[in-house]
Amino acid sequence: MATTRRLLTLTLVCLLSPCWPGQEALPNSRAFFSDPTATGDAPAAIAVEFSRFVAAAQKSVRFAMLRLDLPEVVSALVQAHKAGVDVRVVTDDDAKNGLYRSYYGQLVDAGITVETDRGTVFNVNVHNKFCVVDDTWVWTGDWNASHADTYLTWHAACLVKSPGLAREYAAQFDKLFDGERQGFEGRYERPRPTHPVVGGGRARVHFGFEEVLGDAVVRELASAKQRIDLAHSVFHDQRVAMAVLAAWRRGVEVRVLYTTASGRLVASIARLGVPIRRLVSESLGAKFVLVDGRRLVTGSYNCTFDPDHENLIVLDEVGGLSEAYAARFELLWQRAAPYFLPAGHGHLPADVQARDALAAGLAKTAASALPSVDLSWGSDSAAVPQRTFGPAAPVLEPVRVGWCSEDAGVRNKRYSVTLKRNGPVSQGDRWRVVMSFSELHDSRGALLTPKMRPLVFDDAALRNMDVEVEFPWVVLLPEIEGLYRVDLDVFQGRGDDGWRWIANYRVPPRLVAVTSGQTVDRMEDLTIVQRVPVDADWEVHQNCKVQGGVVEGTGEWGTVRSPVLNFHTSQCTHVWFRLTSRGQQAIVLVWIGWDGVEHKRTVMVIPDGEAHTYAIDLSTDPAWAKARRVRRFHVILGREAPLVALQELGTARR
Repeated sequence: MATTRRLLTLTLVCLLSPCWPGQEALPNSRAFFSDPTATGDAPAAIAVEFSRFVAAAQKSVRFAMLRLDLPEVVSALVQAHKAGVDVRVVTDDDAKNGLYRSYYGQLVDAGITVETDRGTVFNVNVHNKFCVVDDTWVWTGDWNASHADTYLTWHAACLVKSPGLAREYAAQFDKLFDGERQGFEGRYERPRPTHPVVGGGRARVHFGFEEVLGDAVVRELASAKQRIDLAHSVFHDQRVAMAVLAAWRRGVEVRVLYTTASGRLVASIARLGVPIRRLVSESLGAKFVLVDGRRLVTGSYNCTFDPDHENLIVLDEVGGLSEAYAARFELLWQRAAPYFLPAGHGHLPADVQARDALAAGLAKTAASALPSVDLSWGSDSAAVPQRTFGPAAPVLEPVRVGWCSEDAGVRNKRYSVTLKRNGPVSQGDRWRVVMSFSELHDSRGALLTPKMRPLVFDDAALRNMDVEVEFPWVVLLPEIEGLYRVDLDVFQGRGDDGWRWIANYRVPPRLVAVTSGQTVDRMEDLTIVQRVPVDADWEVHQNCKVQGGVVEGTGEWGTVRSPVLNFHTSQCTHVWFRLTSRGQQAIVLVWIGWDGVEHKRTVMVIPDGEAHTYAIDLSTDPAWAKARRVRRFHVILGREAPLVALQELGTARR
């Protein structure tokens, strides 16, 4: 099909180019979109319209794009050049000399000058996707004149007639074309001027590597009063995410659509109940934001921190553009999947499915008449969650959390949350409970996976909660080692779709750990081979003291040496120790073979001020087998050694 389409395109270019309309047929403003679901062999409308746009040029064409492999566009540029139009091209060096070399080469062979960015010492991409014709019209957006952007991915572009705006784009083009110094060394105007658009409306452009484009997006989001629709293929800028959440919390309706994003950002957005969807059936390349239905923010900028050569245009009340982009957003929104897996999805853990069934039953039956959920595990510990903010007794309150001590140190954490209704329920009330987790000492936001579905109750379910109800929950922590805290959040419904954050609770235990090759407080499967109590035979190396059967740090990197042990590594599979930490998150265990070689293992510890027993599985560690005989252990208590106390150490086998 692609070959047939290219042949048809070349035929159309050759036959119809003399008849393409002149400038009088160009609109004052118009939106164009690609559609990867389109069928048939006909060339895509966006590619044909762009070729006509180039063909309408009478004086100049300034073409700045990353990718170029559409024959009709190459032909249009060449024919414009042959017609006496001043055609100039700027692209990225990797594009010109790499994948798109043959297409840019055709332009060079035809006599068109193709330049790449030479104005910075950094390896900055030319990520622009704009074209200026006759210093009057600007074509810009997130669409490259490439086969992938046209036929395989959802993209968008717009045409705007504004001589003032066109001159700004042309001036930026000339900087890149002439190799002027860029970024802080370059020359640029602030604040950015606003230009009238022929036919009505205003336009303002910002250029990357001269400005932080994320700041411009944040300013537009902060000005929203009613609605924000954000569609970005790549979403990694925390400031933009915070601006989205700030708008949501002040009552603005928000929807977020993405393809790839930082897990922390989308999880934080989903946590607070912002409608967020991912386009998975096709690839999303669009990059635009609609603010209050009248302001369009688009261009080649992705929501990232990359300082590329790219542009961001703000179009305010420009005829037809916002409406066209809004219609495209609705189309994409309907094709996208919600962040959380729907109830009954086969990938949901069994406990979560049972919890959802119980919540659904509450809509019809009083809680006192419903059977309790039969947990697949035993909750052997329980505590009251710690409220960090919110009223003492909200309408829906988590009053108890249970957990399984066997989960210590492993990735999957199983909880039971007991909810209680306080007071009367109003017609139309909705309440939402979310469990999430955050990495200790990390400010990049909370995490919750699509399997960690929130619980949502309508007014009928709340009225039927005549007794306390226990709901199972499963938290799926990352596979990498780390220390985390778990949170419960309670939200009250606001309007049809919104949520107001009512209260936050810290879930006990205060800190949970995910560790590789080690367990915490789980010695029942091990047989102790050797126990080495702390006594006078232990040798202080630095910044430690041995006192009362405990090693305590007295300064940074406190280190202590065990007595000579002289045992063979084949006799045991594990090393274990009992330790209390009030701040240090890891210690280093060193074993020394009879050959004098030191082997080290970093061990994550829980800094909650409680004594825990850690067992480290060394049976699969090549260094353990290689040591053969272990002469003694060193324990390095870390930078915050004064906050650590070691009570005991030993060996064990499974």
